[in-house]
Amino acid sequence: MSQTSIPYIFMRGGTSRGPYFNRADLPTDLNQLAKVLVSVLGSGHPLNIDGIGGGNPVTTKVAILSKSKDSWADIDYFFAQVSVEDGLVDFKPTCGNILSGVASAAIEMGLHPADNGETSIAIKAVNTGAEILAKVQTPNRKISYTGDIAIDGVPGLSSPVELNFMKVSGSSTGKFLPTGNLTDIIDDIPVTCMDVAMPMVIAPACFADVIAAVVKIVLPLAARPITTSSDPTAMLVICAAAVSASSSAFSAALSRAEAPPAIKKSALGSTPRICS
Repeated sequence: MSQTSIPYIFMRGGTSRGPYFNRADLPTDLNQLAKVLVSVLGSGHPLNIDGIGGGNPVTTKVAILSKSKDSWADIDYFFAQVSVEDGLVDFKPTCGNILSGVASAAIEMGLHPADNGETSIAIKAVNTGAEILAKVQTPNRKISYTGDIAIDGVPGLSSPVELNFMKVSGSSTGKFLPTGNLTDIIDDIPVTCMDVAMPMVIAPACFADVIAAVVKIVLPLAARPITTSSDPTAMLVICAAAVSASSSAFSAALSRAEAPPAIKKSALGSTPRICS
């Protein structure tokens, strides 16, 4: 069987890593693109033994870059999350960790020139429409990866990457506070539903066990067994419901274990997060 060579840069971004591709080197059809990415990452095996994935969702992420046609942006950043074992690709969300490597990768690919000292690049996150201004260190017009900056979860020190997110308030739902309230009570848990860069539901850490119990209420929505409070399918349902409907509608949905149309619609959109 013949193989096709596809160039990429293998890079860590924040606490994630994965290949950074030039969009021009990949299929334009999303179905075909998904097949290529599944093959490249080795999805379908817990260790991704036949690909460059690392057997964990934070190591099966993909960045696809191109020069932007947007009047504001320099670079378009298209993100893909490849599943570890299921052979699936999700093009809906974006990733801030992988985003932190976009400016450096764009310069390395020749998609954007480097200035002397520092280089600022305007990035459009294609999946969500977010606008980000990235700044990287480029002494002598070369990317510098060495420095004295440390981040939790990553060993060693490296060069700083500055990201300024533009117009992030209400970018997914149209409102900074999607429910209109600073605090909502959802199944006796005080939460803040917030849309900043992506929809989030923020709850006190002391309610973690209760949240795990609430997850089981929406089991019919998750359509598969839920084993932990960090189950991503269940969290998607809870967060999507909370940011899409009023707290009363959400509580009613929980009591009936059914999802109103607004919740189902949101669940198909951007992936919200739950934080404690």
